[in-house]
Amino acid sequence: MEYQECRLTLLPGLLKCIRENKMHALPFKMFEVSDVVFKNPDLPRGTQNQRRACALFSSTSAQFEITSGLLDTLMTALNVPHRKENGGYYLEAADIPTYLPGRSANVVRVAENGDKIILGSIGVIHPEILRNFELDYPVSSFEINIEPFL
Repeated sequence: MEYQECRLTLLPGLLKCIRENKMHALPFKMFEVSDVVFKNPDLPRGTQNQRRACALFSSTSAQFEITSGLLDTLMTALNVPHRKENGGYYLEAADIPTYLPGRSANVVRVAENGDKIILGSIGVIHPEILRNFELDYPVSSFEINIEPFL
């Protein structure tokens, strides 16, 4: 019998990769660009794919600024400036259960018409999640929808 799974987020795959490579020296720097699946009852098949980019950094300290800097570099490559004006993006503090309280934010894009679109999130992974993946060091990560840029 064949089994298939649909991923709702890319982050668990990267955390598993760290777990399986713990014997290697720190730091870990990883990324993945792939599809995730969402329910969408408006579509005939009831689901839709979304292309995402996820990256993480793990070392003896979470070093959020490294992950944030990588996000800035990615957005610059996509011609999206870091600003709260039309066509830009910014980070907006948010309590996201995946991340430590006070150490997470939504990645928000400001559309040309002024609408705010949450592309994804960024933060320092919660210690409980790290324990679930048997990880001993802090991890910071981001995951964003890149479909609007394709």
